[in-house]
Amino acid sequence: MTRLAALAISFLLLAYLFRWMSRSRLPSSGAPVSPVRSWKKKKLKPGEIWVQIFETASREEAMFLQMRLEEENIAVTVFEQAKKNIAGTTPPGLGIVVPKEQSPYAQQLIFRYLERNDSPDSKE
Repeated sequence: MTRLAALAISFLLLAYLFRWMSRSRLPSSGAPVSPVRSWKKKKLKPGEIWVQIFETASREEAMFLQMRLEEENIAVTVFEQAKKNIAGTTPPGLGIVVPKEQSPYAQQLIFRYLERNDSPDSKE
């Protein structure tokens, strides 16, 4: 009987521990949140105007630029563009958008990054 009681207690303890661990990772909305980004993510203003500042065909480049802009506390979104636009031409694939008031600074950061990587000195 004591073996059965010990087994039941350990099962209840494991169930409680699992529930506690899963609850600590999920916010009240139920969506998983990265612990690093949750505290520094800015709140978006309703009605805020966003502008596209960059297009690329490379997902790696888009994710890298997104990471660099987020490090500078710029809200940024990467989106997949439509297969064809209204003129019938195919866009590059991925677009990067930022809030309109942050777009000049974001464009400067992207320009500096591309200038460093496209220069002949960096290709050696």
